Amino acid sequence: MKKGKIDGVTRLAMNIFSNKGVYALLLGSGVSLEARIMSGWKVTEDLIKRIAIVRGEDISIDAFAWYKEKFGCVADYSNLLEQLGKKPSELESLLRPYFEPSEEDKEQGYKKPTVAHKAIAEMAKRGYFKLIITTNFDQLMETALNELNVKYQTICHESEIEGKVPLYHYPLTLLKINGDYKDCRFRNTEKELSKYPKELVGYLKPALKDFGLITCGWSAIWDIALVRLISTEKKHRYSYYFTYVGDSADKIGMLSRKCGGELLKINGADDFFKEMNEKLMALEAINEKNMEIDAQIAVARVKENIPDQKRIIKYSDLYERMTEKVITDMKSHVYGDQYPSASLFEKTIADMLQILSVILPASIEAIKWAKEEHYGPIEESLYRIANRKFVKPGNAYMNTTPLNYAVDTIYMYGLGVACVYYKKYELLDRLFRVKLDEADDYYTPYIIDRDNCWIMDKQSWQTTMGNMDMRTPFSSTLMNDMRSFFGRISNEIEYESMFCIFEKLLAMYYYMLITKVTSHDPWPPIGSFVVLPIYFDRRRNTTYADFFNDVLKQKSNSDVIKSGMFEGQFDVYKEAFDKVNEVEALAYGKG
Repeated sequence: MKKGKIDGVTRLAMNIFSNKGVYALLLGSGVSLEARIMSGWKVTEDLIKRIAIVRGEDISIDAFAWYKEKFGCVADYSNLLEQLGKKPSELESLLRPYFEPSEEDKEQGYKKPTVAHKAIAEMAKRGYFKLIITTNFDQLMETALNELNVKYQTICHESEIEGKVPLYHYPLTLLKINGDYKDCRFRNTEKELSKYPKELVGYLKPALKDFGLITCGWSAIWDIALVRLISTEKKHRYSYYFTYVGDSADKIGMLSRKCGGELLKINGADDFFKEMNEKLMALEAINEKNMEIDAQIAVARVKENIPDQKRIIKYSDLYERMTEKVITDMKSHVYGDQYPSASLFEKTIADMLQILSVILPASIEAIKWAKEEHYGPIEESLYRIANRKFVKPGNAYMNTTPLNYAVDTIYMYGLGVACVYYKKYELLDRLFRVKLDEADDYYTPYIIDRDNCWIMDKQSWQTTMGNMDMRTPFSSTLMNDMRSFFGRISNEIEYESMFCIFEKLLAMYYYMLITKVTSHDPWPPIGSFVVLPIYFDRRRNTTYADFFNDVLKQKSNSDVIKSGMFEGQFDVYKEAFDKVNEVEALAYGKG
C-alpha cells in the first residue's frame, strides 16, 4: 500500500458501512473452492478422467492433453457438458456428486459453507446486502443464510421473477443467475451463457444501475452475457469493485477498466470476506482503535444495557466479545522459555493490564450497578479466560510458566477489588469458587489455588531486582499499576485498603476451600495485606481494620455473612480469619 493511501478493502468497507444495502455481491466458483466444490475447470478435468477410465485408458499425466489428442480439440467445460448430457435432467444427475457431500465428505467437513459464505451471511443479516448474485450451482450460500435465520428469497430461473417481491422491498434476494444444480433449468453451455432471456436482462439491468457491485471468485470468462451487461452499464450509481487472486487479472481487469471499476487483489474469498466483516464490525463499534476510547465505549455500553432488563442479551454479548478479545490477544503472549526476572515480571503485569484495558474498566462499571442477573457474564468471562487453551513451550523455566495465568490472576484481582469497594459480596463469593476444567496433580480445581500473588516467584523477583526487602513484589507492583483503573476511589489509602481487604479475603477462601479440605498447602497466599495495615494505622486510616472488625462485631448479621460468603456462617469466617492471622503474623515476623 502506498504511503498515505487507504487500501482498497478498507475503503470498500467504509463505503459499504456508509451506504448500507446499496452494494450487490457477484459470487463465482472461487468462493466455494475451500469447501472442495470444484470450479468448472476442475469439473472438466474430472469428467475427462472419468471418460478415460470408461475407455480403459490411463491419463495420470495430463487429462487435457489426452483429450486433445483423442478428440482433436481443446476440452471446454461447456462443450464437454453439452456432449455428455443433452437433457437438463441428465446434467443434474451428472453434476450432483460435485455439489452434494458424500459420507466421506461429511466426515472431512467438505462441501459445507466456507468462512466466506458465513461472513457474507453475517453481513447480510446485519443488512449490508440486499442482492447476492451467484453463478454457482451449489447451495452453500443458502445453507449459511439458513443457519443464521436470515430472511431471503431465491430466484433460480427467470420464470420465477414475476412472482417475487421486488428486490428493493425485500431484505435479501439471492439470484442464482445460472440456476441451481437441483433445478433442471440451469445454464451450462456456452450458448446458454452467451445470451440471457429478456426477463432476466430486464431484472438485471436496473439492478446493475442502481446497485454498486462487488465481485469475488468470478473470472468473467464463462458468463459472456453477464459480462456484456456489466460492461455496458456506464451510469451505475455506486462503484464497482472487481477482486482477483494471483498475479493475473486478464478478463476481470479488462471488464473493470471498461466500466470504470476498481480492481482489488485479494488472498482469497475467505480472507476477503472475513476481513470485510471484521472491518464492518469495527466500524459498528465506531472504529475507535485507541484503547482508552474503546474502554470508554465499553463502559458506556455497560451503563446503557444494565438498567434495562430487555438488554440482558446485549449485555451478555458485550461480555462475549470482550472475553474473546482477551483470549485472542493472549495468543501472542505465551510464557515459559523466558528467564525469570524482575523486569520480565514487571513487563508481564503491564502487558496483561493492557490486554485487560477494555474488559476490566467495563467490569468495574458493571459491578457497580449489577444485580444478581448480571453476575453470570462477569463470572463466565473469568472462567473462560482462566481456562483458555494454549501450547506451553517444550523447554520451560519452572518460575516463568505460571506467567501464562497472569492475565486471569490480574483480572480476578481487579474484579475482586471492585466487589469489595461496591460491596458485591455475593459475586465475590462466586468468583472465588470459579474452577479449572483440567486441574493437575499440583493444583486443586479452584482457580484461586493457581491465580494468586504467588504466581510470580518472589525469590527470582527479589534476586534479579537486588532488593531482598521487597516482601510482596507481585502484589505491590500490581496494586500500583492497577491504580488507574480505580480513579473513582480518589483517596490513595482507601484504594490500598480495598486492595488489601480483597487479598485477605482471598487468603481466607484459600484456607476454607483448599488448605482445610485438602491440606494442599498450609500457607495461604500472602500479599500486601501483611505489610500495609501497619502503615494504615500510622496514617490513622481505619478502613481496612473496620471491615474485618465489623464482621466480628455483627457476626451473622454482617453484610459479608448475609451475602452467603463463607457458606453464610460466621463460624466458618472466624476460623478462616484466625488461621490467616496466624500465618500473617508468622510471615510478617519472618520478613
